[in-house]
Amino acid sequence: MPTQKPSTQGNSNSPHKSRARPQRTGEVCSPFHTSGAVFSDGACIELLREAGTGRLCLLVCEGENRTIAPEVQFRGRLYRPEHIDPALLAAMTLPAKCEAFGSTIELFTSVRETFMSYGVPEDPALAVTYFGFASWFIESLPAAPCLLISGPPAEANLLLELLHCVVRHSLPLGEVTRSGIYSLPMYVQPTLLVKSRISRSVSALLSLSNRRDAFILGEHGLSNIFCAKAVYLGDGEERDDFDESVLRINLSPSRGRLPILDPRDRQEICGKLQGKLLGYRCRHLVKVRESRCDFPEFDSGIRILGRILGAPLVDAPELHADLEPLLRERQEGIRTAKWLDLRCVTLEAVLNHCHQDPGKKVHIKDITRTVNLISRSRGETTEFEPEVIGNILRKHEFSPKRDSQGYFILLDDRTRRHAHLVARRRDVAAVQVGISKCSLCSEILATDGTRTFSDSRSKGQKL
Repeated sequence: MPTQKPSTQGNSNSPHKSRARPQRTGEVCSPFHTSGAVFSDGACIELLREAGTGRLCLLVCEGENRTIAPEVQFRGRLYRPEHIDPALLAAMTLPAKCEAFGSTIELFTSVRETFMSYGVPEDPALAVTYFGFASWFIESLPAAPCLLISGPPAEANLLLELLHCVVRHSLPLGEVTRSGIYSLPMYVQPTLLVKSRISRSVSALLSLSNRRDAFILGEHGLSNIFCAKAVYLGDGEERDDFDESVLRINLSPSRGRLPILDPRDRQEICGKLQGKLLGYRCRHLVKVRESRCDFPEFDSGIRILGRILGAPLVDAPELHADLEPLLRERQEGIRTAKWLDLRCVTLEAVLNHCHQDPGKKVHIKDITRTVNLISRSRGETTEFEPEVIGNILRKHEFSPKRDSQGYFILLDDRTRRHAHLVARRRDVAAVQVGISKCSLCSEILATDGTRTFSDSRSKGQKL
């Protein structure tokens, strides 16, 4: 069999990425230090930690063949485990073995029941089980799995402790800073479990890490911070740094005595699930990579989330069906939020004037009056000032100019096109309605032949 170059996991950040010298005919290369590799045909090398000694070793999976050793020769190359700082190694969860798992449904049910046995309610338990499976296939997904958790701190902490036993290469973190993210060992493909509330700047950086080529410049050069993560946001707090392809859950206060997860419990859960989840990963790497799982009836961000959560569930149409209501609830929540979001309402007001006053100057005070009319019709009692609305318009790259009556924008063809594009990108409530009001609506917003655009009056609102 010809030698195939592996897709090493996070080698760009590894200090040992260049240790292997060129191979000569009939000779095995000098050791190549790795924390894992995936080959194009689905063969893989995985990092294990022996249960008794804590020593790192490697698992080689090729079809039904399994080899576990402190170092392995595979396809003409000698592999040894990457050196990992002992403190980091003590914090991480690594599987100790690779086990048979039964069917996808059986393993999924076992993981979900584990969450529920510790008091996690049924719906959040379902959602985090989807996330847990996705964390084992990050290299095969369109974006990194990302779970945002809100709710009481005690309940959130218990959930993160349970995730520590379920997700792949879990790494719990307390306080997180931007410089700390730069220094994380991404070469081990950790799933970050962020237990404390984060700053806005850290939130933006973690959002960036959902993208596959999330390169950032630090003191040691470029690093790719692409990784799976679960982040606690606080009790009821929302963050708009993350896009729509992330999974969000809101935990309710526990009605009974909150369980405590002691070291024995963690060891038992890890022993029960980690080996089976690794076996599932090794068996289905190719199928997940080639999955055609899709939910085309949803908006693009939710559609990506559906692929992230659905593709790892192989030969399990029932689980894909159970995922659809979760995605629908997420989409409805997003749309409800946009119905009241001042930025979206401001764009709706601009679009309303685009349809009523094309080619004319419209002053910010008139746009503000329209914003307040729309907001009042939706139950908002706050009266917004022109300064606030003007700032929102500038942030959306409109360029108000000043005349004797104050600041205005000219609704020429260029500005009207920009207004339609921004409204479509933000999927404002007027876009969700689906009635075309001008040629730009049809040209720019009719992306699927059914949803186009309507001004806010199509919801029965009088302006």
